[in-house]
Amino acid sequence: MRGGQGEAVELLPRQEAANPDKPDNTGKAPLLLAAIYEQGSVVKQLLDRQEADPERSDHRDISPLIEATYGGYGSVVEQLSNRQDVNPDKPDNEGMTLLSRAAMQRHKQFVKQLLDRRDVNPDKPDKDGRTPLYPASTANLPQVWIPPIPATILVD
Repeated sequence: MRGGQGEAVELLPRQEAANPDKPDNTGKAPLLLAAIYEQGSVVKQLLDRQEADPERSDHRDISPLIEATYGGYGSVVEQLSNRQDVNPDKPDNEGMTLLSRAAMQRHKQFVKQLLDRRDVNPDKPDKDGRTPLYPASTANLPQVWIPPIPATILVD
């Protein structure tokens, strides 16, 4: 940010009167928003406050750790995943775990870090019965868009 804006924004998480765990109308608390926008220094400041819940999800059951992994924000993922009060195996609204999301996004480093942990189940299925191996098995396939068949071709 320019003109000291970043420094001004970083002052807010330090204020005792500012509730670091108060969500907006979509359920997003400041920690989740900081994770979404890769604001590593703000994430650190919020995590330093006891009131900020690092597991607080929004209305879609998306946690800060899932958002940071989905975005590929390594420093934020590292800050969150190294905490004892964060469950890396907690599923989101689609039943996908952090490992499934990391595999789907092709984040090899995150997948390796997660597989090194004892509290991550590499065989935990999502709501469709797909385990983290499912997105990993399609990771090398090109992203190809197949156009729909026009309705006129379907009718004789």
